[in-house]
Amino acid sequence: MRNKSFPAWSAPLLGIVVGAFLGLRAYWFHGGRFTDAFMQIGVSALIGIIAGVLIWFAERPQTTNIEEEAIAGSEAFRASLLDHGTVLTRLAALLVLAICWVPFLGFVFGSFAAIANRGVYGWPSRVSNWAALLGVFSTGAFIVLMLKQTH
Repeated sequence: MRNKSFPAWSAPLLGIVVGAFLGLRAYWFHGGRFTDAFMQIGVSALIGIIAGVLIWFAERPQTTNIEEEAIAGSEAFRASLLDHGTVLTRLAALLVLAICWVPFLGFVFGSFAAIANRGVYGWPSRVSNWAALLGVFSTGAFIVLMLKQTH
């Protein structure tokens, strides 16, 4: 039987759906004002997407079997991409490191940089992953502080 699992990139999308559903369910059962529903559903969806991105990062990157393709010089090309990345991905890693402490922006741009540097060996991948993780924590801390102030 063939393994029919979800691809790793679908985890944030599934997190949005599950988070929004749980937020709507909590609003429905606990009641409240109509304006509170949007806040509760939005925060739940945001927490869901954060959880989905963390799951996506936890998945091992899928490896392509480029050696079996009949491309001349494919091994040298693959090695150069995997070792160094591109100038744009290295620049993204450095820029994300500068803004990873900003809630929401650090999370979004950190996620994009970590995805772009996925499979690249060396410092750009490590810097992007750590910056994305710091962006997740800063966004989570911001959400917790905002929820504490509203209650």
